[in-house]
Amino acid sequence: MNCLITGGAGHIGSHLALRLHEEGHEVDIIDTKSVVIKDLTDNGWTGEYVEADIKNPQSVAYALQQKKYDICFHLAGYTIPSDSIDNPIVYYENNLSPFPQFLSSLIFHGVRRIVTCLPQKDYTTWGKCSQTMEQIISDVCEVTPSINYSSFTLPEVVGNNIDGKIGDHGFDKKNK
Repeated sequence: MNCLITGGAGHIGSHLALRLHEEGHEVDIIDTKSVVIKDLTDNGWTGEYVEADIKNPQSVAYALQQKKYDICFHLAGYTIPSDSIDNPIVYYENNLSPFPQFLSSLIFHGVRRIVTCLPQKDYTTWGKCSQTMEQIISDVCEVTPSINYSSFTLPEVVGNNIDGKIGDHGFDKKNK
């Protein structure tokens, strides 16, 4: 299966990218940071990395034109609950504002399966943005039955994957 992960250089995205690759899937990443890409390639990941922001429709369209994707795991965005309380407009502009155009681009380029990650019972601005994105996808799915959507929830996560291959850089120093 050809997989695209937005936010694939983030903590959850990088773990997902490595796991999907290890299970035999082709995995490409769109992200604005490349800090863990070397760790992924050092552990066998062979996908494409596109340094792009979903707020830039041209860069997203470029990535989507390169390959037909079966699924998009949309994990891009700011994800710190306390920061979202202090800076709500930043979260709305970054996480929510570009989402409808991004979703439209996925559909236009034939991506029919979309997965997102939602915070657990989070009533911060980050949680509200995530819930609104889920509602947008749900509304689109009602009128576009060829689109399949699912989401998963996770508590705040840190640390390495179970094999110790990738994870929270400097995690061992934080516990001392």
